[in-house]
Amino acid sequence: PYGAIGRDSRDGAEFAMDEIRAAYPGAIEPVFIDPQGHIPDYLEGARSMLREHGCRHIVGTITSIARKEVIPLVEKHDGLLWYMCPYEGFEA
Repeated sequence: PYGAIGRDSRDGAEFAMDEIRAAYPGAIEPVFIDPQGHIPDYLEGARSMLREHGCRHIVGTITSIARKEVIPLVEKHDGLLWYMCPYEGFEA
């Protein structure tokens, strides 16, 4: 159900990384994980990014439940989670 928001979020992250790589070649090497809304896969994806890929900045999670799942792990590894989606309670 969050596929459209996920695609938009990934597109935005890729756009930002392209801008950074244009200014600082080799500065960013993206790693993408798609947990497809399965909450335990968010934690496994974050663990893989932090431990296997050496990531320190993670951009993602669409829902607050996924964010709450990965924050303790990200903080344990001195990482930073960039949560770019609007708060779920926002009403236009």
